[in-house]
Amino acid sequence: MNDSQRTHVIRYETGVQAEYMQAQREIERLNAENSLLSGTLESRDRNIEMLVEENKRMIVERDTLKYQILEQEVEFKRLVDVCHDKKVSLAVELDALKFDNTALREGVPKLGANFVAVAAERDGLKAGTHYLAVGNAMAALDATRTERDALRSFAQFVMESWPDGDIDGGELQDKAVELGLLKLEDPAPTEPCGEGCSCAEYYSDEDWAKSEVQCYRKTELLMGENI
Repeated sequence: MNDSQRTHVIRYETGVQAEYMQAQREIERLNAENSLLSGTLESRDRNIEMLVEENKRMIVERDTLKYQILEQEVEFKRLVDVCHDKKVSLAVELDALKFDNTALREGVPKLGANFVAVAAERDGLKAGTHYLAVGNAMAALDATRTERDALRSFAQFVMESWPDGDIDGGELQDKAVELGLLKLEDPAPTEPCGEGCSCAEYYSDEDWAKSEVQCYRKTELLMGENI
């Protein structure tokens, strides 16, 4: 091999080696780009997963908000119905109050007239009570006068025999009966009233059995309290 051929071979080998080195650098560059792309893809996948989870969370939040909004709409409708019913109830109560107010206004004159009538009736009752009390007092006074007159008449009858005469027991009894100091027991008793019975020594057992005993008892005029 001559020098020219040797030189040509050297140049060829040098060129091939340079191309090899260049190809090696290109491979390294491509590997670096591939690694970068791989990292980018992994990052993209992670971002996609995060976006998917975020989307799920947002869907849950959306459904929760929808349910809350639905509940609020139901509650709002209920409150509207309550307000409407309350408004109707207040309107009815207002009409009733207006009616009562009108009735009260119309009833005031009647109440005034009733008050006057009641006052007049009260005054009449007071007057009637007064007259009744006076009447009762007069009746009691008349009864007292009657009792006084009876006692006076009895005392005068007794004192007619004073100071020298005697009083007949039968006449005294008849006068006491006449003036209401004694009264005949009715119905007639059938047995003595006790151990000190005054009638027991005057009547026989047969008289008692036939109810022919005339028993005189003191009246309230003699039995009353001493004044």
